[in-house]
Amino acid sequence: MTATRRFATLLLLSPFGAGSIPVPSSAAQDTPPASAAVRIAGPDSLDDGPHVYWQDGTHAIVLYVCHGEVATTRLDVTDTLAFRGRCADSTVQYRVPTRPSVADADAWRGVPRVLAVSDIHGEYEALVAFLTHAGVIDTALNWRWGEGHLVVVGDVFDRGGRVTECLWLLYRLEREAERAGGRVHVLLGNHEMMVLRDDLRYVNPRYLNGIVRLSRIRYPDLFGPEMELGRWLRRKPVAVKIDDVLYVHGGIAPELVARGLDLPALNRIARESLDLPSSTLAFSEVPRLLFGSGGPLWYRGYHAGDDDRYNLVTADDVDTVLRFYGVTAVVVGHSEIPQVASLHGGRVFGIDVPVETLGGLQGLLWEDGRFARVTATGALEPLRGGVSAPAPQAEAGRAIALTFDDLPATRAAHLADTRDVTARLLAHLGRHQIPSIGFVNEVKLDVPGEEAARRALLEAWLDAGHDLGNHTYSHVRLYDTPLAAYQADVLRGEQVTRALMAARGRPLRYFRHPTLNTGPDLPTKRAFERFLADHGYVVAPVTIDNDEFLYAAAYDRARARGDQARMDSVGHDYVRYMTDTFGFYEGLSRQILGREIPQVLLLHANALNAEYLDELIVELKGRGYRFVSLDDALADSAYQLPDEYVGPRGPSWIHRWAVTRGQVPDEQPAVPDWVARLARRP
Repeated sequence: MTATRRFATLLLLSPFGAGSIPVPSSAAQDTPPASAAVRIAGPDSLDDGPHVYWQDGTHAIVLYVCHGEVATTRLDVTDTLAFRGRCADSTVQYRVPTRPSVADADAWRGVPRVLAVSDIHGEYEALVAFLTHAGVIDTALNWRWGEGHLVVVGDVFDRGGRVTECLWLLYRLEREAERAGGRVHVLLGNHEMMVLRDDLRYVNPRYLNGIVRLSRIRYPDLFGPEMELGRWLRRKPVAVKIDDVLYVHGGIAPELVARGLDLPALNRIARESLDLPSSTLAFSEVPRLLFGSGGPLWYRGYHAGDDDRYNLVTADDVDTVLRFYGVTAVVVGHSEIPQVASLHGGRVFGIDVPVETLGGLQGLLWEDGRFARVTATGALEPLRGGVSAPAPQAEAGRAIALTFDDLPATRAAHLADTRDVTARLLAHLGRHQIPSIGFVNEVKLDVPGEEAARRALLEAWLDAGHDLGNHTYSHVRLYDTPLAAYQADVLRGEQVTRALMAARGRPLRYFRHPTLNTGPDLPTKRAFERFLADHGYVVAPVTIDNDEFLYAAAYDRARARGDQARMDSVGHDYVRYMTDTFGFYEGLSRQILGREIPQVLLLHANALNAEYLDELIVELKGRGYRFVSLDDALADSAYQLPDEYVGPRGPSWIHRWAVTRGQVPDEQPAVPDWVARLARRP
């Protein structure tokens, strides 16, 4: 997260006219004026560039081949690398500012329209013509599509002779689109993988006879980790999900689903494997699968043909893929078809088309839940597939672990009330035969004359078959507590709980951070994680966070005043709020992780849940959940994802994983103002 990244602004001009897809009135706002016209060199020219090599953090070398000669310029860099083009782009000003490096996000939602195109193969003029006629860019090649998303579904490289120009154009549009609220997604295809891994069978001869021969730099090294375009390519995904549509170059084979390779895993493993030595790749099963004929870059099973390496998928195969990735359609390139078409009953769309035969590229437009073919002239032709439904929910596969914080009870001043909360919670759980774990603050046991009775409440949880964990002794936060004091509070908070667990032959394994706060900075967080590991603890994450504590406080205030009507209002709205929260985190899981993972729900041991837990359980069952232990939930691979979030808040782990990747996830549902006011009323 401390590495820096440099991005270029390349301004190009083109003679092509505007397209026929309607463009929002705000689409052209915040786009820089073009600075110069670029003359595209003739077919026999060997000109190429720029290629930016980073020597270190303060020096870069810009490489061109101009008029058959190598030209290099060494430049000092402060905040921004700025240089003027050397060849046909001699009037273009390049600016390459620095900013943190993050991998592209795996999933997006709430996108108004998406245009997908694939297999450009260095056909720069065709790409410019298509984007212009489609209304994505104006005649100066500036982004004019507002909040729309453009997806290039792999294979910018090879065959054609204008690969470098295509890459810089997409590179610049990516930045312009982001400023306008839109996005450009460039996915890796098999030809990107081939070039980066030194398979040059399809590289246009002008590169090998030109810049490679003259500069003595191997073609893959022009896109190596120290080259700006190489760095840019290495943060690209192999697949992206936008709302309920998955975009991937080749396709998703049933074997990937059988192996449980979700969207984050596909993209992470592909990125990590791009630069593996061939010997390592040969003996690494999953990377070899991803880069092989059954992987997302090469797979052709959605298309009937003569290639005996692939069996045409069945309807059940397609359903399995859609269900696993939480989508209603898959868009693929790679396998050429006569024109953009709907396949497999509108659940798969093929977009790799013969440019020469059609006179240009075609694309696939998704807008308002409907798909349309976009021709080379920008005309729209509706395709079968109709209105896309909400992402399918694999109810049989949904799972959730219930966890309760602040045992023996959040408000434990009165032993009778604490006994009542405990008995009623355990009754709900027992009636539905649901496992759970409760996290203990042992300060609530230390009440003179009541120690044994309060200890017996914890024993009741264990006797009912539930687990216990450590929640610190006094519910302090790591954010504003010195590390040594926090560690001491953890150790003080395990004395009774560990003994109770040991008496039943069970280890004390889980620790839950109060308020889910994991520290003020990364060194403190990592130091505490080492402390936990040394003491046999595992952090208990939460994926369905919520503001239930506000409802609980409001309920307790109404209860203290004997206001049954207000208690009922709070309770009924609490169930409504939690229902919305379940739906939100189901969607966020699909957006960030590409699927619904086994969830971990945070609740508290309080009077509100003692009354309404049964209704929550019924709602969860109605949504297709089965109830599992925390152990079983955490067995999912998602819980191995890196978490680098630190700060004053305590967000869900899905939010943390998104932030670690550089994404900005949506906030969870808000509590109504009337509930918040009642909760805080003295």
